[in-house]
Amino acid sequence: MISAFRSCRQAILTAACALLFCSALAQTENPQRTLIPSGPYHIAGTVVNAKTGGSLARSRVTIADAKNRQSMQSIVTSNDGRFEFHVPAGKYSLDGAKRGFIPASYNQHDQFSTAIVTGADLDT
Repeated sequence: MISAFRSCRQAILTAACALLFCSALAQTENPQRTLIPSGPYHIAGTVVNAKTGGSLARSRVTIADAKNRQSMQSIVTSNDGRFEFHVPAGKYSLDGAKRGFIPASYNQHDQFSTAIVTGADLDT
């Protein structure tokens, strides 16, 4: 019974992740979305494998303005898994995805994640 529950739970998680990924693709292909304008602040980091700690090349990283989810920008990480966005002051969500991995958000906990805030006198 426990084995069947785990299999069912895994199938539900896999389906949910696939749905989230498809939703993200639909948003990316939406012609009404707007790009986040370039700015003096930076959101940068490295995408890593949670199990091995190794960097993940060619991962898609997306930021979206917390006040206007239609305003977003995506990039693909470099060979060492690094990415960098130049953004104006604001509050942003940060998501990462790579084929074969479960999509994740910055500082994700359950179905919630932490926003990144940029602006004068903020060390984020």
